[in-house]
Amino acid sequence: MIHNRIRSWLIGLAIFINIVLISLFISTHDSTSKIIKSTTEYVVGSDPNPARIAQEPVFSPNIVVVTTTVTVDLPTPTPTTPENCIDPYRRPGYLFAPTSKKSRSRVAVYANARYVPYYDDLLERPPPPSAQYPPPRDVSPTTNAEQIFRENEIPGDLLSQAPTNWVLLLRNWLTLIKNPTPNSGSYAYKIFQQISWLKNKRVLLLADSVDRYMVDHFCKDLNLTTEDYILPNRTGSRCIVSELNFTVYYWHVPSMYTSRPSWWFSDLIEYVSFENRTENLFMPLGIDDVKGENGQSPDLILYQSLLWDWKANMIGYRKSRNMSAFADVLSRPLFWAELDFYRARQIKFIKYFRDLFGADVPMMYRAAAPRREAGPAEISIYQLDKMARLVAAYHDIEVFDWGHTLHGYGEFYKDSIHVMNGPHATVYLNMMFYYLHRASGGIEVKGTIVQTPEQAKAIEGYNPADAWARCNLYNTRLASH
Repeated sequence: MIHNRIRSWLIGLAIFINIVLISLFISTHDSTSKIIKSTTEYVVGSDPNPARIAQEPVFSPNIVVVTTTVTVDLPTPTPTTPENCIDPYRRPGYLFAPTSKKSRSRVAVYANARYVPYYDDLLERPPPPSAQYPPPRDVSPTTNAEQIFRENEIPGDLLSQAPTNWVLLLRNWLTLIKNPTPNSGSYAYKIFQQISWLKNKRVLLLADSVDRYMVDHFCKDLNLTTEDYILPNRTGSRCIVSELNFTVYYWHVPSMYTSRPSWWFSDLIEYVSFENRTENLFMPLGIDDVKGENGQSPDLILYQSLLWDWKANMIGYRKSRNMSAFADVLSRPLFWAELDFYRARQIKFIKYFRDLFGADVPMMYRAAAPRREAGPAEISIYQLDKMARLVAAYHDIEVFDWGHTLHGYGEFYKDSIHVMNGPHATVYLNMMFYYLHRASGGIEVKGTIVQTPEQAKAIEGYNPADAWARCNLYNTRLASH
């Protein structure tokens, strides 16, 4: 009896020690899910029932072996994102598109359009009188007891947290220096101090016509003309701000396909694969031109080929089955073989351009943008988008998530897929400048510039590659979502 009590006590002690050890292991290790097996031995004497050896706990004549197997979900490290690394364009927010006061129409004064991100302090704002419950008895515009909401301006303190409107600054500066007045000199100089970091910078868009239109809109906003310097079919275009030696380049990437199939749908495209296009079109006509301040690479690259992959997959499917040109195949989900092909080519694409421009070149995947009218045709586009996000995250590439600002704004589309020169074009361009500013060493927190690229360069031991890498760890955790 005494032996049994001692044995029971020792067994209980062993189990308790194992639980403590497991707890300590969980608290000091990070992983996803592991099987933890812990074995503890204690000498206690003989066991009168050898059959219990196969049961739990396990006994031997002179040793108690307590084996505890537990499946636990160990926490993945989720470091808190520093305030200066919070990406305002990845947060929920509000598209501020002011209307023309003269016409009172919904036509946006696009130069003043802003994306206003929501931060946690918004939740701490006092409720407006209209949200009072029970509702007030007196009916007045102040209390809004009738729940009729009238047009009003977004509060200034919220609007001030929107990222800098670089497009408007650049536009105003060019207007002032090209059309000077006796009093414009000091104002122009003040703006120049804010935008001088753009000197000698290069942005490269490896994309399709949706992004090409953004280059056109950028030039139009500045009263400049887009130059189509690689033909045919606008294979390459650029917008040059000569006063700053700043250029945005566009190179067309017509899908991830490796060759030009016999059924290819565009006679104007001779080279289809990005390898052939780069070697036969882009490199001979200006590979050095797209190299920015460091002389080795563009200062920022945005890439995607979603619409052309979508179209190629759909037409290839139709051709392989001898289907009519009018057969509706645009809304079918992709086969796994198509997604697996796309995955492999995305990986190759990233490696190819990192080999060409250097592993440290700041690259961003420009995520899918919705069509003007959402429908079944978007199924395969978002299947491709999810795969591209996964590949991007694995390769420490952040997401240029402009598309989420477009949902529901069909009135600002030029056609079914292209966005007109309106508030969303301004947001796209300001996003581009925000990330370029960060890649150049600038830091912006809640709409306030806390470090300029010039100040970053003055820091002892400054390395341009560190400017992008500083926040890359935190922002790539969002890329695969």
